[in-house]
Amino acid sequence: MIWTLKNLLSDRFFTVGLLTFTHSAPVLLHQLMTQCFKRFGLFERYLIQEKSKTPFDQNKKLYKSVVVDTIMNHLVKIPLAVYISFPLLQRCLKIDRSAAFTMPPMKLLAYQVLISALLEDALFYWSHRALHNPFLFKHIHSKHHKFHNLTAYPIASEYTHPIESIFGNIIPVLTGPLLLGMDLASTQIWLWIRMLKTSDAHCGYDLPFSPFGAFWPLNSARRHDYHHEKGVGSFGSFFVFWDQLCGTDAAYLKAQEKKKKKEETKKY
Repeated sequence: MIWTLKNLLSDRFFTVGLLTFTHSAPVLLHQLMTQCFKRFGLFERYLIQEKSKTPFDQNKKLYKSVVVDTIMNHLVKIPLAVYISFPLLQRCLKIDRSAAFTMPPMKLLAYQVLISALLEDALFYWSHRALHNPFLFKHIHSKHHKFHNLTAYPIASEYTHPIESIFGNIIPVLTGPLLLGMDLASTQIWLWIRMLKTSDAHCGYDLPFSPFGAFWPLNSARRHDYHHEKGVGSFGSFFVFWDQLCGTDAAYLKAQEKKKKKEETKKY
């Protein structure tokens, strides 16, 4: 095949570049922000786990591994995945480069994002819960759970086994856009929201200005951080519906109640 400017500017390569950037930018920006927090001692009162616990300083091998994995994800795996799946994307999404940066009607966008979030949350919950089956956890999900403390490393959100990446991350995230036939502009906005959400859940800070855990039924960073620290329950993504319905947040709620009583005792 002779590579020409026409090839590089094709719908396929445009979509690869656009979705790769939309996937990478939120995570890397969040990583930079929280690293600044940690480096300059900002917002320490909102750290979820104790400051003395450092997830990477005591494990240089893990640090190197997640950095290499992040580079591979953002520069190789995601572009390749979009390139290979382009026929499906082209069939289900509205691939129109001329409207890729045109803001869709707000009511339509709100509807599409809400449906995408509900679908993603359900698929993520059940796939995530399945990955905690002893066999699947040992051979697949244990890689992601090498992180017991997430402080200032949102990039840990995608430190996953390839099987988990496909069935626990990519498919749940793209189900909404594909079923709804979303255009590129709406898909970009949805991906920004989803990637910021997963970065927030893995940043190690329960920030007061974060919109992702501001009110019920949104799932806060504190819940997912507990899941990483203890390795149990709180399997949800955007919402707490499934955890509350199935009782899989019982350990988290018990721990929060215990913490609350301890703090009240200190006051007296």
